Order: sequence, then structure tokens, then C-alpha cells
Amino acid sequence: MTKKRRPIKRRYRRQKITDAIGFNISNKDMPNPLPFEGQEMVCVLCGATQTSDPAIESNWRAVQWEGQIYYACVDEFPPDDSSQEAFSEAYQKVFKKVLEIRRS
Repeated sequence: MTKKRRPIKRRYRRQKITDAIGFNISNKDMPNPLPFEGQEMVCVLCGATQTSDPAIESNWRAVQWEGQIYYACVDEFPPDDSSQEAFSEAYQKVFKKVLEIRRS
């Protein structure tokens, strides 16, 4: 009489979804909604407001810093076909303003 083998139980690990940098981006780890999903946007530089619509391109910019989303309006950013230097200056203004807000 031969001894019967037990079936091997295999455990599968859940795979984490990560972005290109390696941050975990699964839904349970995202407490804040994604930008441009219908929320009220307030420009961090000039205070302009607009309600976002996912179906309409608004050309606003969003910067997410430690889970908080900061918006910049069209008037504060150059058009899409502008130079790299123009975008660099605009983003530097936004980052400086965000740092001021976070320090206070």
C-alpha cells in the first residue's frame, strides 16, 4: 500500500501596484481623489477658482505634495508649446508658494 500525498497549498502574494518611481498607488493608499475629477480648483498663486470637469481639458496644472493637491491656473503657466525655461520658471513659482503655504 502506497502512501497518498497531500496536495501542496500554494500561497500567492498580492502584487502591489506601483508607479515608475516605486510608490504604492493602490486605491486603499490614496486618501485624496485624483486631480481634475470634478472638484473645485483654486490657483495657489493668484486665487482664481474653477470647477474641474474630467471631460473638458482646462489646461490647469496640478502638483501633488505629500497627499495634498495644489493647482495653478492657465494665467500662471505658459502655453503647452512654450520653452523649457518658461515651464521651469512657472513650476519654481508654484513650488515656492507651496513651500510658503506648508510652512505656515
